[in-house]
Amino acid sequence: MRIAALFNDVWLDEAWTIEMLTRLDAPIQHLTVYQHPTNHFLNTVVLGFFRPLLPDYVYRLPAAIAGIVSLIIFGLVAERQCRRFAAGPCILYVVSLVCIVLGTEARGYGFVLLCGLGALLSLDALLEREDWRFIGAYWVCAALGFLAHPSFIVFFSSLVAWSILADLTGRISRWVEILLKYHLVPLGFALLVHLRFYRFIPPELALEGDSLLRTAVAAASISVGGPDDGSLFDGAISLARILAAAVACAGVSEIAFLAASGSRYVMLYFLGIVVMPVVWSFTPFFPAPGLEYFLMPTVLGYLLLGSFLSRIASYGLVGRTVAALLLSLVCLGNISRYQEFLEFGRGRMRRAFEYLVANSRGPEVSIAGSEDQGNEILVSYYRSRIDSPKPIIYRGASESARNSSEWYIERSPVLKPEPDREIALADGSVFTLEKVFRRSSISGTNLYVYHRAGGRGR
Repeated sequence: MRIAALFNDVWLDEAWTIEMLTRLDAPIQHLTVYQHPTNHFLNTVVLGFFRPLLPDYVYRLPAAIAGIVSLIIFGLVAERQCRRFAAGPCILYVVSLVCIVLGTEARGYGFVLLCGLGALLSLDALLEREDWRFIGAYWVCAALGFLAHPSFIVFFSSLVAWSILADLTGRISRWVEILLKYHLVPLGFALLVHLRFYRFIPPELALEGDSLLRTAVAAASISVGGPDDGSLFDGAISLARILAAAVACAGVSEIAFLAASGSRYVMLYFLGIVVMPVVWSFTPFFPAPGLEYFLMPTVLGYLLLGSFLSRIASYGLVGRTVAALLLSLVCLGNISRYQEFLEFGRGRMRRAFEYLVANSRGPEVSIAGSEDQGNEILVSYYRSRIDSPKPIIYRGASESARNSSEWYIERSPVLKPEPDREIALADGSVFTLEKVFRRSSISGTNLYVYHRAGGRGR
């Protein structure tokens, strides 16, 4: 599935990075010019080595390779933390649609998975036996994690707090030693990256998102194969809340088991899944947390839930039956959505532009839209990648330019139950809804295509 996920259409955030790279004159402009939330720095630098106009899947290969390697690292983490219960977490992580989709996009989340799990594995080994090789590996993984995506700070802060609080009976001098010896270098690097790069991203460019609770519900539901609370309708939203509540109950139960057995991983799960995501949501760094914000908390959740299911299976025939049933439901929920993802992907962008070209009545394909900057990037990306006998022009510089366009496009991350059937511009021009090119859930763009009223009949 991770290989299959390479081959659907590139969507806006991926196209933004790839297209911007063709407009930069020097690599240093990754830091100085390309100041936008879509600039996930490590991903941008890696893609900078690729020449323009390669097949779409090539741009996703680095992230996909990182995501596939993360399967091995996750297995090692699960073996260390869950011991004889490691099979459950591994199955959940392997089939996870959210890790498949986000981990194979040209946006950097594959690197987040790899670096986050690498940092966790290194720090876990380091807390058992101090070794400079483990310290070096932890520093490298943490540094690359910060470059991969700014939300890595949420997971990193969980690691820092866990390493200090894992032994509450320890001396304060030992806590200070851990902080200085293990975490000072990554913290300094994080501060450098923020001051030299992330702080220059204008806050008004942050995308609108749902509330933290709604996004958390969606993340919990999707992690076990349920619906996306942010993109489906009322009945599905209720199901998402039920699934999220069930996930929370199972997690709390397993934390209680681990606490009773004296496991040192209790604080890691509590901090990484609950505390730090909530704490950081109140800071100005993440004004609109999306599903990606919960990517590493979801990975920790698989360790916790998988251990819970495997623990149930240790209680005789009844326990094995219940665990097998629950695990089968989670796997079936994820696998049943593979077909939808393979059909719709992250949005059928290429098909949308081919439709515009095939159905334009004039000598050119003239397009306007609801948000000029992103639409212009998307049009520019696909303009050079589809066969068109007519020039494809995006008219967005002024109201008069928009009024002269034949097509109007509107993007939305949410599939609307009742989209606008008409859009009227200031001069009285009316566009009627012609076609909807939808995406599967989790990631991507739904594209609504409107045609000028009075033009070609439907």
